[in-house]
Amino acid sequence: MKTTLRTRKPIDKLTLADLKAFPIWEWAGDEEAEEEQDETWIRPVGLPTLPVGTDSLLVSISMIASSGKRFAGFAEAFYPGTPEEDLSTPIFIFGRRHVHTEGLHARELEATLGLPKGGLFPLRVRVNVLVHGAKNHWEFLYKRSEA
Repeated sequence: MKTTLRTRKPIDKLTLADLKAFPIWEWAGDEEAEEEQDETWIRPVGLPTLPVGTDSLLVSISMIASSGKRFAGFAEAFYPGTPEEDLSTPIFIFGRRHVHTEGLHARELEATLGLPKGGLFPLRVRVNVLVHGAKNHWEFLYKRSEA
């Protein structure tokens, strides 16, 4: 089914095709009264850039592991200022699964993603939409302290 501005779905059903069609998504909390919807549901945002002063939008990201393998996924953006401070930890979309970087040790995460030991971090992250008024995409290295 084609993703449109009318699309509503639980966050765990967000796909790479959805993020390609709409790289910015928001929580649909004001629609929780709708049948079968709850606080986990999201909807696309039809904006070309991430607005400054944003509160809790989901944004498409691209990632390159230290091994060179490329991944895609999303992160939650809180009031944009700097990506290191204002993005949640990256969430990979790996096949049909969402793989969260929080809660897994680095080696478990590497194994889940089919990477050798030490093949993930530091992880280069790029936000696939511009923050409103910015000339360049946010890019940064995401590091983990535990092995």
